[in-house]
Amino acid sequence: MEYQNQSLQQLIVRSIVNDQDFREMIQTAIKTEIADQLKAMNLEKMYYTPGEVAERLKIKKQTLYGLIRQGHLKSERIGRTIRISYDSLQDHLFLRDRFVK
Repeated sequence: MEYQNQSLQQLIVRSIVNDQDFREMIQTAIKTEIADQLKAMNLEKMYYTPGEVAERLKIKKQTLYGLIRQGHLKSERIGRTIRISYDSLQDHLFLRDRFVK
C-alpha cells in the first residue's frame, strides 16, 4: 500500500511539473514575490552619473568633480565615464551632515 501511495504521489508530481500552465503560474508568482520584496526594500539605483549627483546635492558639476578630486566623494571609472555609487553618496552625505554644522 505504501509503495502504491509513493507511486501515486510521484505520478501527481510528474504531471504537475509537466503541466506548462502550472509552471508559468509558479514562475509568475515567484517573479511577483521578488518584485514585491525589492519594492519593500526600497532599493536605490546602484550608480549615479555626476550630473545626477550634482542635481541631487544642488551643486554645479564642476564643484562635484572638485569633491571627487579632493577625495571627499569616491567615484569609479566605468570605461570612459565616471560613476558614483549609492554607498559612496550615502557616506559623503553622512560625513557632511555629521561634521559640517
